[in-house]
Amino acid sequence: MPCCLSNLVSSKKAAFTLAEVLITLGIIGIVAAMTIPIIASNIQHNVLKNQFKKFYSTFWQAVIGIQTKEGRPVNCYYWDTSHNPYTGVCTIECTERNEYDTCIAHQCAETQTPLPSDINGHFSECTSFYKELFLNTLKTTKICQDHAYEQGCLPEDFRGADIVNAKKILIKSLIRIQIFLIQM
Repeated sequence: MPCCLSNLVSSKKAAFTLAEVLITLGIIGIVAAMTIPIIASNIQHNVLKNQFKKFYSTFWQAVIGIQTKEGRPVNCYYWDTSHNPYTGVCTIECTERNEYDTCIAHQCAETQTPLPSDINGHFSECTSFYKELFLNTLKTTKICQDHAYEQGCLPEDFRGADIVNAKKILIKSLIRIQIFLIQM
């Protein structure tokens, strides 16, 4: 073999064909398509979990701060129905609520007789505790009981606001269609 030809044959390098590269990229794409939604879901779950932990920590620190300032635990809590002497005796119904929508007066539905105000727990200090907690300690700027989106308690770009807007648009459209059909 001539010298130049032998160098040419021995210098042949190994390489992948175009088909092999495309098949490999296709497999990588399929695996990525299957795993990216799972990873994104896990990320969203972790973000929500961390937001909850932060809120819980902030809220609990505020409660502990109020109790420390007062020098004692705040007398504002619910207990479960197993501690309620009226459970199974009569149906308990609420007759009066405070500004936080907590029931402050109850009656037995069957006999219409009033029940003690602490039937579901001790609430003697709840109103002052709520005001101190939400207005002073947590610096809440606005408390919305109902229709939080309409009252401006949720920002326009809040996740879920798009659903509220879509429902508004749908309801307005249905009302227009109904008015149009009535006018026909």
